[in-house]
Amino acid sequence: MAKGIRERLLKQAIKFHQWQEATYPGKTSEELGGEWEVDYPYWNDTYSAFCHVLTQMDAETADSVLLDEMVYLIARANEAEGFIQETTSHPQWFECLCRRAAASNENEAKWQFAAYLPECSCSQKVRDIILDFAKDPNEYVSRRALLAMPALRPDCVEQFAPLFWERNCYSPELQEYQRIAVLISLDAIHSDQLPQYLEWAKQDGQSYLLEHAKRIEGGLSMNEKLSRPQFNQMDTTEKQALMESLAARYTMTFLGLHTFDHWGQSCTTGIFKKDGREFVFVPGDTVTLGWEQFAVGLNQESREELEHLFREWEMEQDPAELIGESMAPVWQVAIGPMLAGRAHFSVSCLVRPTVSRKCRRTMNETEIMTCIGLSSG
Repeated sequence: MAKGIRERLLKQAIKFHQWQEATYPGKTSEELGGEWEVDYPYWNDTYSAFCHVLTQMDAETADSVLLDEMVYLIARANEAEGFIQETTSHPQWFECLCRRAAASNENEAKWQFAAYLPECSCSQKVRDIILDFAKDPNEYVSRRALLAMPALRPDCVEQFAPLFWERNCYSPELQEYQRIAVLISLDAIHSDQLPQYLEWAKQDGQSYLLEHAKRIEGGLSMNEKLSRPQFNQMDTTEKQALMESLAARYTMTFLGLHTFDHWGQSCTTGIFKKDGREFVFVPGDTVTLGWEQFAVGLNQESREELEHLFREWEMEQDPAELIGESMAPVWQVAIGPMLAGRAHFSVSCLVRPTVSRKCRRTMNETEIMTCIGLSSG
């Protein structure tokens, strides 16, 4: 069965090779450049055979011929990126093919594996291949690797930054892209070196690089104002202006300032509207999470109720000890500023957001509007 699945994909790969030679005789993929593959008329059949291999064969049984052709097909499908996206859902195959691509001359496959490494639950050894991609002589492969590095090896970004900044082995246009990648990557890890590189970008003066530097610098300045200590020190006029700038950045309608009070805390902040839904700005803060012990202790009624339950369950354990076993240990976490979807049943819970990891995104230069869930407590 596996042999039939393998042969089906290899036939599709041969078919593509034959079409390439007939359509562009004597020219290699590198010589042809980009987008020529989109004219191939049998992509659907090839994709179906490729997915069949991923789902019906064990990656460990794949031979070098099959792996090379799969890397080749991923490279040729670089415009839609459908093959690499599907491969990301199959970690064993992704690992095998990533290693094979890294050792190949298929640059159109290499940059895709570099870009999609953060999306795949691979072993750390495979994720570290991002460092090899960053050293690749191909400009686009190395650049995509550096852009992915903050999610994979943030400890190495500052190490690679000077190499990319001073590489000077490409055309001025490509070198500018290398430096832009440095700024974006340093910004992603909140590097202390970023201000120096922003200054160098201004001295460089190339238009796109300067544009990115100004946008990142503006984001740094704004983000400082969006943290709770600075935000709480602002008067109403300053908050009004800051909220209007947020509305412009995220293409939202600013409805006005509102004061929320709960649990003895108070916050005057902005309310926004987008696509028929209201959002509330929540300033960033460093908060303490988890539980270690009662600050005061259970009141008499609660203790008696728990002791009664313990007797019924025949448990010989202190209530505080049981609660402690069910709680995360005390730790501090920095929660970035965010726009929170306003819950109609309760907006007074603003001072105690429950962040959903799936939908929460800190407000940064990704220019993606943030949406989080709120506790109804």
